[in-house]
Formats: sequence, structure tokens, C-alpha cells
Amino acid sequence: MRLSRQRKRPDVAFNMTPMIDIVFLLIIFFMTVSQITRVNEEPVELPLQEGVEDVEPETYTVNIRSDGTIVISGRETDISEAVLFIGQEIAAKGGDPAALRVLIRCDRRATTDAPNELVRRLVDLGVRQVRVTVQATPGG
Repeated sequence: MRLSRQRKRPDVAFNMTPMIDIVFLLIIFFMTVSQITRVNEEPVELPLQEGVEDVEPETYTVNIRSDGTIVISGRETDISEAVLFIGQEIAAKGGDPAALRVLIRCDRRATTDAPNELVRRLVDLGVRQVRVTVQATPGG
């Protein structure tokens, strides 16, 4: 005689309690944040005071081609003219070299003579914010 035992499989059910708890916490969080942003957006008449606004330094891009030619604002120049141009921009900014930033983009096939000389002369002018751009390699 063959007896078959049928096992009862337990019902698979999702416990919704943790999800409901998280939803309530999110509701409380967003209600609190919305109250804080309303306080920050309240119109307040601030006192007047003489002063100047913070100004980001203006960025000038200098491109150096593979043959060593320097290009600023679409115009081909040599190192002396480029330094003269940057010097004029410093003078236009009130003589403050910190008011501008120079970004050098050099072709990878170019020699290092032109960028090194340009950076050296910019430092002599007092420009301290000189950046040299590179292209990031994937995965590095």
C-alpha cells in the first residue's frame, strides 16, 4: 500500500511592515525639510553697507599647437604677445593678477619649451592661477 504524504507548502508572503515604517519616516523627513526651506526663503530686508561683490577670476584660455604656435582668443601670437595680452588684462582688472586665471591647453605633440616659457613669464607677471589641461584616460 502506497501512502502519499503531501507536504503543505508554506504561503509566501511579503512582510510590509518595514516598508510602511520607511514610508512614514520619509514623510516626516520631507515635512521637516519643507519647513526649513520656508524659513530660509522668508523675505528679509537686509541692511545696506558699502562693499564689493565677490567676483570669480576671469579665465583666459591659451592654446599651444603642435608646432609651438600660441593661440589666444582665436588669434595666433608668440610668447611675447601672449604675455603682453595677459599683462594688459591684468591692468584692466586694476593691476590685480589674482583677478584672472590662465588655462593652458597644449597639444601633446608639442615640445615643452613654449608652455614652460609661458608659465615662467606669467609667474613673473604675478599670475599664480595657471592651470595646464590634460585629457583623462579611461580607467585611470
